[in-house]
This record gives sequence, structure tokens and C-alpha cells, in this order.
Amino acid sequence: LIYAIKKAAMKGYIERVWGEWDERFQQEYHEKHYEPSETRILVAEGRDIGFLVVHDCPEYWNLELMCILPEYQNRGIGGRVIRELLGEAGRNGRRVRLHALKINPAVGLYKRLEFRIIGELDKHYVMEWGKAR
Repeated sequence: LIYAIKKAAMKGYIERVWGEWDERFQQEYHEKHYEPSETRILVAEGRDIGFLVVHDCPEYWNLELMCILPEYQNRGIGGRVIRELLGEAGRNGRRVRLHALKINPAVGLYKRLEFRIIGELDKHYVMEWGKAR
């Protein structure tokens, strides 16, 4: 389920940035890096429509990945989910960090939610929310 949602949500971006979706590589990467205990399933209308993966790092929470099925995107779901995460982080005195593909329209959402760009890689922005300790 998680891999299928990731593929549906991310395949177009991956193809635009890297030129192709390498199914074998993507499956192997998923199997190697996916951690169920750090995953929150997103449900709407009684259906699993996405997921959020958050790693608890010593200095911050790392929003590793959030994927929402395309037919549920642009409905405000991602914004609500991120705002809930930021509220939880704020109550716990934690910052939230993420890497976002530069071409991903979610960068605009992150900026509206007061994430700031703290670094830049070839294809990603490194963004952070919250104040440094």
C-alpha cells in the first residue's frame, strides 16, 4: 500500500527530475529505507489516501516523506496534516526539517507554513520550521 501510494504521488516528479522511474531501484530503495514504525497513514472518506514518515532525530524531527494520492491532492489535506505535525512539534519544543524537490509545488505550501530554506542541494531544498535552540 505505502509503495503504491508513493509511486502514484511521486512518479511524475521523479521522471521530470531524473528522466525515468526505475521500478527495480525504487522498490529496492523502499524496502531498504521504509520504516513502518515512523509512518502515519492518512485516511479520508474511509480510504487510505496517503502517508507521512517522520524520523525523530536528536536535534529535530525529519519529515522524511509525505505522499497523498493524486485524486486527493489540492484539497487542503496536506496542509492540515503538516499543521497538525507542526503543532505537535511546537508543543514538544522541536524543529521540523525536510528535503523537498525543487519542482514540487508543495514547496509553496511549506513556505506558507513558515518553513524556511536553510540549504540547497542539486535537486532539493532543505527546509526547516521552528527556531534553533
